[in-house]
Amino acid sequence: MGPMRKLASSTSCHALARVLAAALLAGTHAATAAEDPTAALRKTCDKGTAADCRAVADMFTKGEGGVAQDLGKAASFLKKACEANDPKSCFDLATMHRQGNGVSKDVPKAVKYLDIACTGKYIEACGELGLMYEAGKEVERDLGRATPFLEDSCSGGLGRTCAALATMYREGLRVAKDPAKAASYYQKGCTAGDTGACGQLALAYVSGAGVPKDLAKSSALFKKSCDAGSKDACYHLGLAHQRGEGVPRDSARAFSLLSGACDAEVADACHGLAILYRDGIGTARNPAKSAELLKKSCDATSAAGCYELALLTKAPARAATLFETACNRGDQRGCRSLGILLMEGGAFAKDPTRASRLFADACAADDLGGCSRLAAMYEWGEHVSRDLNKAMELYTKTCENGFPADCHAIAKMLLRGGISLRRDTSRALPLLEKACEQNVAAACRDLATLFDRGDGITRNPSKARALMAKACAGGDKEACANSRTVP
Repeated sequence: MGPMRKLASSTSCHALARVLAAALLAGTHAATAAEDPTAALRKTCDKGTAADCRAVADMFTKGEGGVAQDLGKAASFLKKACEANDPKSCFDLATMHRQGNGVSKDVPKAVKYLDIACTGKYIEACGELGLMYEAGKEVERDLGRATPFLEDSCSGGLGRTCAALATMYREGLRVAKDPAKAASYYQKGCTAGDTGACGQLALAYVSGAGVPKDLAKSSALFKKSCDAGSKDACYHLGLAHQRGEGVPRDSARAFSLLSGACDAEVADACHGLAILYRDGIGTARNPAKSAELLKKSCDATSAAGCYELALLTKAPARAATLFETACNRGDQRGCRSLGILLMEGGAFAKDPTRASRLFADACAADDLGGCSRLAAMYEWGEHVSRDLNKAMELYTKTCENGFPADCHAIAKMLLRGGISLRRDTSRALPLLEKACEQNVAAACRDLATLFDRGDGITRNPSKARALMAKACAGGDKEACANSRTVP
């Protein structure tokens, strides 16, 4: 074989070798890719491509793309993505450390990653930090640190953080109480889609706290929140339909809404449903079912349920326990009723001193029945220092708000007079007339006596007789006896 032929043969062999080597290498890469679907993404991730690190993390998180689920590996790639400035990955890694998913539960580390994510303008992270510091469950409560995080995330459209800010302004937590500002933040939260904020804004419209009282708006907001799944809002909407407040009165609709909310363990809804069964509203009257629901609501958290259950209870000691539970949960009717039992004694020792404190607390919380009881104690000096001025002040409050018997009490004080109170018939007369018009029989009798005697007023025997007759018809025995003697 000549030299040229040998050279050609040698070249062909080398070319073939290169082809075979290339094919072998390609096959090796193909096999590697088949064995590890994440290989290419890992390579770019290692070079700092955050999106590819996150893509691998997602594959291991979901167990997709040909890999088995492995939260530990997912966390390691989220860490790489976070270090490559992907704030969403920092947030997700923080969530894993808060919950202990795939990594050790480590709240300080979670806070660190949330802070990094928030600095990277990831609003959810700012919101979570604010809510953590506001709640004080995973970290020490610090409303000062919470506030800027909550403000940033609220401005970014995170509704639940607007609601948290609103509550701070409503309750005066670290900031001055500001009902109008609270309502404004609840509005922002509701607009951003937070159903809890919608419900709280609805309550503000019911009470007129920071916004004009508007029952139509409140009912519309309760409906919006109820339709979004808030059973507490459904309870309030049910009450609105029961009372016809802002929506048409609809007993059947009220029954349906309260039933659904009670089934969802909204304790006050069970109380409301019990009242419907008791009074036969929207359903057949069923006292046994009513009592059962009152017990259910009281055994949960309903103060009103305990109060109503106490009214059904014949055993005074048991009633006292229920009234006390209602009182401790904030129902001032329970405080007042417990005070009455402590004044009466019977099944247990009297405790007028404690009773006076209960009446005072109830009155301070605008329970007019408590104010009325406390006024009587001041009037007669029963277990408190006698103070006619305080009695007059309290009676005036209750007289002006639907307690006609207390208008009569003021009139009697003015007719008696005393060391600290000048007798004043001219002031007593309109009070007696007001009480008599509202069927306080004894007030009609006292007014009749003034007309009969011409005491501070022109004598008018015929009017005196008519008033005395009205008092007698109203059940006043003294008036019945006097009616035979009035000329």
